Amino acid sequence: MSNDQEPIQESVMPTQKEGDPSMVPNGISNNSTTAPNSMLNKDESGQSPGNAVTPAVVPVENTTGLRRSTRVHKPRTDISFEEDEIFAPKKHEKKKKKVTKKVKGDGKKTVSHKSVNNHSTLKITLSKKPAKLLVKHAATPTPSLQEPILNPGDWTSNVPLLSSDFKTHQSVVSRLKSPNMKSVPYAGDVIKSMTFVNKFNRYFAAELQNLSFQDYEIGLDLYPEPVVGKVPKQQQQQVEMTKQRKLLYQDYIPVKEVIGYQDKMNLLFLSLLNLIFTQVKKDEEFEPITLNEINSSSKKAFAPLMTLLRERCRSWGYPREWRSPCLVPDVSKPISSLFPVNDNGPPVDPNNPEILTRNIYTWFQSSPVPLEDDPIQNPDLDRMGILALNPADRIVLLRALTDWCSGYSTLIHNEIYHLSHFKKDQAFGVHTQHVPRYFVEGAEPTFKRFVKLTSLVQARFEIRSKKKHFRKLLKEGKNNDFGKKLEILKEIKDALKNVPKEEKEKTIISLYDKWAQVFEGELNDNPLNNPFDDELYKLRSQEFFIGRVPHMGDFYLPRLQTYCETQSINTFTDLRTLKELLQKFSTHEYNTYTLFENYGQLMSAQFKLFYHDSPSLIRDTARGVNTVGKVYWYEMCHDSKSLKEFLEVLDYKIALPKEKEDNEGEQQDESAINEEKSETSLVNKHPLPKDARYNTARNKLKMLHEYLSELYYILVEFEQLKVQYADMNPGKRQLRRMQTRTYTTEYDSEGDVDADSFDGESSEEYTNDRRRSKRARLD
Repeated sequence: MSNDQEPIQESVMPTQKEGDPSMVPNGISNNSTTAPNSMLNKDESGQSPGNAVTPAVVPVENTTGLRRSTRVHKPRTDISFEEDEIFAPKKHEKKKKKVTKKVKGDGKKTVSHKSVNNHSTLKITLSKKPAKLLVKHAATPTPSLQEPILNPGDWTSNVPLLSSDFKTHQSVVSRLKSPNMKSVPYAGDVIKSMTFVNKFNRYFAAELQNLSFQDYEIGLDLYPEPVVGKVPKQQQQQVEMTKQRKLLYQDYIPVKEVIGYQDKMNLLFLSLLNLIFTQVKKDEEFEPITLNEINSSSKKAFAPLMTLLRERCRSWGYPREWRSPCLVPDVSKPISSLFPVNDNGPPVDPNNPEILTRNIYTWFQSSPVPLEDDPIQNPDLDRMGILALNPADRIVLLRALTDWCSGYSTLIHNEIYHLSHFKKDQAFGVHTQHVPRYFVEGAEPTFKRFVKLTSLVQARFEIRSKKKHFRKLLKEGKNNDFGKKLEILKEIKDALKNVPKEEKEKTIISLYDKWAQVFEGELNDNPLNNPFDDELYKLRSQEFFIGRVPHMGDFYLPRLQTYCETQSINTFTDLRTLKELLQKFSTHEYNTYTLFENYGQLMSAQFKLFYHDSPSLIRDTARGVNTVGKVYWYEMCHDSKSLKEFLEVLDYKIALPKEKEDNEGEQQDESAINEEKSETSLVNKHPLPKDARYNTARNKLKMLHEYLSELYYILVEFEQLKVQYADMNPGKRQLRRMQTRTYTTEYDSEGDVDADSFDGESSEEYTNDRRRSKRARLD
């Protein structure tokens, strides 16, 4: 080859200068997606590490006009790179929700580059300040409106009466000291018998429907005892005289009335015996024994039933007073054992180790008294009835008959089964006893609770009316009940529009009937409902309860006719009706004649208020202390006059104690005066301690004071009813004495009144009055 000839290699492929971008082929760029791995990894200077680009392999654009050499091959992609992508295990990623990201910031630079997978351009704004990332999630449905929750146990008309309320309390009986306070050890037994008659009144005659506590005391010859304590010097002689000579009921009550009380107790005794042994078929109705049947049959009424009782009573269980006393020092230890040594060997069958009896013990049993000392074996019971026993045994026998009726009478057992096997239970659970809410919480808190319930129910209906499902049902006419309730709520809203805020609560309560229609289907009960209407509460209800005071005890006012069927004026009703009734008597809108017209004589005319020392009884029972001989019942008043005096005692307890003065001399003088007063006075005038834990007791005493103050007027009218209309049958017939009060001189010209018939009726009434007056003179 000559020197003039140029080399072919140089003309085909010029040399590449290091770092010269013009020598890079146009088909390969720095950000090409088809470049091999060596082309993707660059250092900071933009050059690829190592000799990644070879001049003999990379095609160069022909800028000199020469043809492409056939020896230059077309570049190929890296096969290993493609195989790695193909045979690489695929990553199973969770599907993510589409999220729109927006970056906000005060940026100066914007960098854009293509993503490797989808060639999309992502713009990121760089800023000196940290960018705020706003994330917008996908559209979600609006959350459903939640209705207010109504716990049925919070809105019932009855509340449970728990013994745990007095678990840590300690009472002081002397705080209620007054001249009328007496200890009544038999009060619990009498109240138990009255409760039984009250609950199962349809099994007793009409003469027993208006029994009072005084009827039991006079009929059974029971006497309360004075409270043992310090006796003032002025009354020491009087107390000694009363101990020497006991004042009997016959001394100040007519004998005829005493005999009437005794006949009622015999009728109660015979009615209980009849309930135990009477078997009634399904088609037959039970007819209670009346007082006329006892008088007609005289001495033969008790004998056959007493014969049956003597045959079975010992197997039924005797009361504690009629059992032999315990002679064993430690009752927890057995008297004797069958084997001298306990059998501690392995059991024959290891799978049933309970079959093994290590020993058989004989425990002490308080067997009934001998037959010669048994009061039921007294033969005079067949002739005289319950009056054949001693007064203490009379009330014990009535208590035993009440227990035997509950366990062995078919009629009472069926009634108890009916009252205890409903398809639903009480909303607050099954407790031993419960009472009306307004006696536990008070009248005003009960009204406020009802107002709060109305607001919650109204909110439920407003939220429910906004839901699509209910709107659809209303348009289709499938939920007419809900539409009617919405209309009632609209009427209530219209009635409350222009009512001032102070009178809004009274207006809401006045619309009770409309609210009751709205409550149907939402709640089975409400705070202002009658607590004695639903039979669900009847069996465990304490009808005579009127108040509970912390650190003190419970108060009871036993009166019958709780579940009467007649249209009489009854205090056992709902709170609204009770408030209206008491207000009408306090304003003298109702009087004695109103009671007589509305069958007031069917209710108990007499009453007694009792204080039950529940904290002491609960504490003694929990400690296992023997309660025989201890007294937990106290009489506080027995008529309207003594009730007024008891209200004064409550005033002393409600008042806050006076603050102590700084002068020591005056303090000593006051303490000396208080000691003298406590020794000589019959009333404990000291208020409750100033400690904060007694604040609740003061509030409860205020509630009790308010209720008794309102009840005072109706109790006075009942006492007058017994005096004025004792011998007359109740009804709405206008009496001749009332006609003289409302007499007018207006003359009926048309002569609608028959004079002959009027004269005949008046003459009959006149003769009846003459006969009554003669009887009164003979008595």
